[in-house]
Amino acid sequence: LYLSILVCLMAVSLQAQHRQSINSRCNYYRPGDRLTKQQVEYKDPGPSGKQIEWDFSMLNPIDEQYQLSYYNTTEGDTAHIIGMEHDTRYHYELKNETLWLSGYENRTTQMNFEKPEAQLRYPFRYGDSLRTTFSGKGLYCQKVDLVAQGETTATVDATGLIITPTK
Repeated sequence: LYLSILVCLMAVSLQAQHRQSINSRCNYYRPGDRLTKQQVEYKDPGPSGKQIEWDFSMLNPIDEQYQLSYYNTTEGDTAHIIGMEHDTRYHYELKNETLWLSGYENRTTQMNFEKPEAQLRYPFRYGDSLRTTFSGKGLYCQKVDLVAQGETTATVDATGLIITPTK
């Protein structure tokens, strides 16, 4: 009886750990996805740790809501996705369980990264970090050369519950 209870508790614990990670099955951009985004006033997120509760239900909006949408570059190709936001197309590629930003373009600017920027790694769990350097070249108004380079670091320093304005 004790062994059965122990095995059940371990299985529940492992399942809970799996749910607390960002994984490609649940969190990768998919063709047809539509997200609503809105900038709100800054609120200090507070301490890092586990089982944190972030109450963002009373934040005041700074601008209007707008839509982000995602679609395939080629029918059936799920590794290459385009995200459309504010009339800008962001080109993403899923390779080796990492989401890479390979470029973006709009009416005035075109940027292609020779060394893409890692946006997210799957799975991504509490305590994980992702550090990447990126570099790219582009054109502004088809006349002015652009160069972009830098470093991005992302760390999962907390897990918990987010309360949004819609509760």
